[in-house]
Amino acid sequence: MIRWILLKLVGIFLPSLISKAVSPGQQATSNIALNVEFKILDNGITIINDQINVESASIGVWIGAGSSNENNDECGIAHMLEHMAFKGTKNRNAETIAREIEDVGGDINAYTSKEVTAYFLKVLKENAELGVDILSDIIKNSTFPKDEIERERGVIISEIGQSYDAPDDRVFENFTKTAFKNQPMGRPILGTKETVSNFKQSDLKFFRINLGLYQLKKLHWLNDVLLMKLYHCLQANQLLSFL
Repeated sequence: MIRWILLKLVGIFLPSLISKAVSPGQQATSNIALNVEFKILDNGITIINDQINVESASIGVWIGAGSSNENNDECGIAHMLEHMAFKGTKNRNAETIAREIEDVGGDINAYTSKEVTAYFLKVLKENAELGVDILSDIIKNSTFPKDEIERERGVIISEIGQSYDAPDDRVFENFTKTAFKNQPMGRPILGTKETVSNFKQSDLKFFRINLGLYQLKKLHWLNDVLLMKLYHCLQANQLLSFL
């Protein structure tokens, strides 16, 4: 629990510290690690760039919006959006997304928390541009196919059922429900069987558009925070040219 609290504090305060320290278009080097650079692009995206001596690239996007942005009848929709990001875009279907990553030996995943939605992947350094392209595509161009919504609905309802078999999950949910009574922060990230059963394609699109979510050129996220974290051995200018 202590570790979880520390991670939450880092997630809450790091973006604001970065935005205060660096203005859009400027670049600064961290005093903590000489290889870590913070840069805010003109479109508001904060880049955390860590050049290390490895043969791979780990790339992630952390969006400052999660389940706490939901209304009562939207409980679980941020988590469902995260699932649906991998199920088809304007440029790739679900099979293509999975195949392009697997064909280069990469790994891609995501998670939803109360205040953050994150998408991240790891590929060999020569496939870094592909990794950035896939992340950008699933975040900006998801189409939420109706048949995939039905499949993921069943997956998520199964997740909700499994959470009742995990004592630590139940303790956490009961704690937040009590601590944040009648507030979005106190509702379960996974949602409920009732709410998840009722989500439609239009609901997913409305939630995304209403918050301005996943539109990289116009940020309206909570605290206007979007972090892209890069861990790699490429030259910084080379990797940033992919963005």
